[in-house]
Amino acid sequence: MAKGKIFEAIFNFVGNAIKYTSEGVVVLKIELASESCYEPRNGDDDAKGPISGPVIRVTVSDTGMGISKEDIPYLFAKFSRRDAAHMNSEGTGLGLYVVKLVIEAHGGRTWAESEGEGEGSRFVIEIPVNHAA
Repeated sequence: MAKGKIFEAIFNFVGNAIKYTSEGVVVLKIELASESCYEPRNGDDDAKGPISGPVIRVTVSDTGMGISKEDIPYLFAKFSRRDAAHMNSEGTGLGLYVVKLVIEAHGGRTWAESEGEGEGSRFVIEIPVNHAA
């Protein structure tokens, strides 16, 4: 799979963060980490363990509308659109699903975190260094 798809996945995260943050900030952080911080989340049907060895970690954090704990397990599902989120925006509900497919095809993991609605969110991609080179 083309490495350009990884960049498209990152741009998807950044674009979503900007779209759902009417006020506040969006932060993109890219780092080389000695190990994965992935932990299976509730709702991970195919819960995979952390990646062995060093990873490139991409984190997109925002102070936007946040995500309810109930919605998080469904974010990366095909055609998933949150009710509150899709009222004022266009989309097919495929973006995060495609991100997950691309990242997993490169041996990586992706997930979302939020303390709840109104609390912002954090989207993370981890790719093993041996796949990112």
